[in-house]
Amino acid sequence: MIQRIQTLFLIITAVCCALMLHPSFAFWEKVDEEQELVVTLNSSYLAKLDISDKARPTVIEEKMTFYLAAVAALMAGLAVFSIFQYKNRIAQIKLGIVNSGLLALYILGVVLITIYMAEPMLENGEGGSFKIGFFLPFIAILFNRLANRFIKKDEDLVRSVDRIR
Repeated sequence: MIQRIQTLFLIITAVCCALMLHPSFAFWEKVDEEQELVVTLNSSYLAKLDISDKARPTVIEEKMTFYLAAVAALMAGLAVFSIFQYKNRIAQIKLGIVNSGLLALYILGVVLITIYMAEPMLENGEGGSFKIGFFLPFIAILFNRLANRFIKKDEDLVRSVDRIR
């Protein structure tokens, strides 16, 4: 049912997860101005770039992080699938719990990749900074949790009406 508020929350969750797939929404970046190098992490790759030519950065080293993209696509798919399970609210709640768990593991995965793989790629430079893509899973968790809360309210309302009959 599209008119339910939890549907809107699940759509926002799916959009946040889908945006994590886009390369322009990087999770983390570390810049070395002196050597004109940048290390960037997004859901598709972890790359070390030479930015001496600002118009055309050159890839020096690249590690694929396709598993982050696969999990982000799975989370977006779960949120969309959950929307169409409106007749089975218990299943919707379970899907929401699974999606919240995946989002939490995703955040841990991104942080661990940043700490263990990305940090040593660039010795000099300021400490890396988290970009907008890093915060998208947090927003998705928030809206996923709100959706679960309203789904549970609907289920409680239906059960209380059934008790009255």
